[in-house]
Amino acid sequence: MTVPGHNGYDREVVQSYIRRHENIEAQILSEKGAMMKKCRDLKADQNAILEEAKDSHGIPKKILRLILKQRDLERKIEDLADGLDDDEADSYDQMLAAIEGMEDTPLGQAALAAAKPKQDDGQTDLQDFTKAEEESDPEVDAFMDKTHAERVAEAAE
Repeated sequence: MTVPGHNGYDREVVQSYIRRHENIEAQILSEKGAMMKKCRDLKADQNAILEEAKDSHGIPKKILRLILKQRDLERKIEDLADGLDDDEADSYDQMLAAIEGMEDTPLGQAALAAAKPKQDDGQTDLQDFTKAEEESDPEVDAFMDKTHAERVAEAAE
């Protein structure tokens, strides 16, 4: 609201709003900093767990991280699927059935090879695919062939 007899806004009122807003912004930044520190501490705890698994039981950290990442992605996929309405869920199930087994086809294998992160070593994609096929790790392949439920059942035995 303008001040009667003036062509502008009351300077003190405007400055008051600016100060209040900037104070809240400072509080937000402080909260972000505190939360980031808490997250760093939690991440350090997670890394300590991985180190403990490696040191105490010889569990490879790389494989354990892979399992953790896979479980996280499986949960995200389940959450996405749970958010579908009935018609969408039916379409989703039909599409999954349509592509089931596609990973065994040459096209599916090429897609899987292309999805893997790679370092640029100057080779062509075909050479990378052939090299990946020759260097596959049986332990990782066996792990990847199992569903989460199968791995849990095995661990329970």
